[in-house]
Amino acid sequence: MTNFFNHQEKAKTRTAVLVFYFVLSITAIIGLIFCGTAGAFAIVGVNAFNPILFLWVVVAVLAVMMIGVAVKFWELSKGGPAIAQMLRGRLVQRGTTQPAEQRLMNVVEEMAIASGVPVPEVYVLDQEASINAFAAGYTMNDAVIGVTAGCVNTLTREELQGVIAHEFSHILNGDMAMNLRLCGWINGLVGIAVVGRCFIEVGAEGAGVADEGGCLLAIPIFVLSLLLIGFGYLGVLFGRLIQAAISRQREFLADASAVQFTRNPEGLAGALKKIATGTSWLKTAHVEEASHFMFGDGIKGRWFAAFSTHPPIPERLQRLNAVEIDKLPERSTAPSPAPDSPVSSLASPPPLPAAPPPLPAEQALPQLGTLDDAHVNYVQDLLGNIPEEMRVAASELLPAKALVYAAALSSDSVTWEKQLQILRETDSEPALFEVHRFYPSVSKLDIRLRLPLVELCIPTLHQLAPKQFEHFRDVLKALAQADNHTDLFEFALEKMVIHQLAPHFRSKADTTVRYTSLNPVEKECRLLLSSLAHLSQHSADATTKAFQAGVNRLQMGTILSPLTKDECGLDRIDEALSRLAQTSVTARQKIVQACAETIMADGVIEVGEAELFRAICATMDVPCPPLI
Repeated sequence: MTNFFNHQEKAKTRTAVLVFYFVLSITAIIGLIFCGTAGAFAIVGVNAFNPILFLWVVVAVLAVMMIGVAVKFWELSKGGPAIAQMLRGRLVQRGTTQPAEQRLMNVVEEMAIASGVPVPEVYVLDQEASINAFAAGYTMNDAVIGVTAGCVNTLTREELQGVIAHEFSHILNGDMAMNLRLCGWINGLVGIAVVGRCFIEVGAEGAGVADEGGCLLAIPIFVLSLLLIGFGYLGVLFGRLIQAAISRQREFLADASAVQFTRNPEGLAGALKKIATGTSWLKTAHVEEASHFMFGDGIKGRWFAAFSTHPPIPERLQRLNAVEIDKLPERSTAPSPAPDSPVSSLASPPPLPAAPPPLPAEQALPQLGTLDDAHVNYVQDLLGNIPEEMRVAASELLPAKALVYAAALSSDSVTWEKQLQILRETDSEPALFEVHRFYPSVSKLDIRLRLPLVELCIPTLHQLAPKQFEHFRDVLKALAQADNHTDLFEFALEKMVIHQLAPHFRSKADTTVRYTSLNPVEKECRLLLSSLAHLSQHSADATTKAFQAGVNRLQMGTILSPLTKDECGLDRIDEALSRLAQTSVTARQKIVQACAETIMADGVIEVGEAELFRAICATMDVPCPPLI
């Protein structure tokens, strides 16, 4: 439990340090430009060392920087996909028939579901023969994984898994948003130099037609232009140094995390050795902007190590050898489905892994925000038991919609009829046909396979047009509310799907934190814990006990009593989860812990409760793997 939240807090601290250094850089640049400007005017006999000029310099420099930052942030408003497209990446289609790309997609899907992260879109940089990769996005919900063609075609599966684990560590450690902000801030510093170049061009054009007084005025303008160019690029120099210093430390952490995730240092070490004997350099013109995103240094011919965004390969290999792997259950020796070849629809699926025994709370909570080979092996077995027809359908838009609808349908015949009537009235005939086609199979799936199946569908649903997404969202919500009864699993499934899809249909990912403590959301906490207590307990005394266990974990210092079951309506829970998702990392940690304590008040988490808990975590942007 502490790993994920600690990493998020450390990411906030790193961002604060980064902002501090940038403020120092900007302050120094303002001071230098003011002194240089006043000195330039002194050349023509004007005493400009006064507060008014200083104020103008401050306003002008900050305005230019903010414009540069705003322009770059607008360019990157789509998050991860914007970086991938800037680097000329090609989106890999889910139903690809290329064996190397299929292997890549399988590795990404396994690690995403095993870590509780939404399955990201995957891009291949076809024009890059070097070995490199990146993860980019503002949040887990808009993250993408990008790999070079050399990475796909050159690495073994074991080495590819090490590289992808390295990139997933950046997602889990909260590095991605800071990388995007770095691009924006450095672009603001570049803007100062760009303005200087514009001044020179304007001054050169005007000098030929100016009178004597104009020529005298052109002298300080020319000097000012040179100062802006010089100090602007000096600011960029500061920014690159800050960027490189922070990035190098994050790479060490990502390497160590990747080894912990896979328990196989040879895989990551093999990829690093291939970079050492080959190359990780990129040919794209935007490599300077994006090098700090990459697995290996993407820039050729750095003169000074201080500007390198990545540590030297020998040092990374040396540290890998020193990483102590956490003691985890031994690797399973049972054969698992071949992950690089889809299971034939005519073949019998591999045995479903044994259902995890009831899970004590002290074992469940530490799994949040973690990834290890035990979870990856477990997910490989789960995915191998999803029928191939469904795996293929999850990669096509209309069938993927139908699979999600089918997963949301109730097993109660009365509710099922109401839900089908909703689909008849709101969706197309082909969609209804697909739902009828898949529902019998989906309804027979083991409960542990339902969420993984839906998670496979989510990247495909990114293809929806904005209006189609709004329609899909409304239909899914109507299905969850068809019986006006708090079936929290179906409702949480709807919340998880919409929460993970929504960032792809907004101009910018919403990462705003509106509540830093739990006091403003006390009513929402009470409602959610009451709903969970009623769901997981049957007697009034047990419900009260479960609710109180969750409240105690919140540590709010207030006395709360559980709401009645009738007061836990779906609409109210919907609003509560939306507000709770806007709390700070520290507050969300307490909320998630409180939910776990409420569900586990009887000492265990059953399979259905574990899946419900995962869906609630998803709405909080807390990665929760299958609890095993």
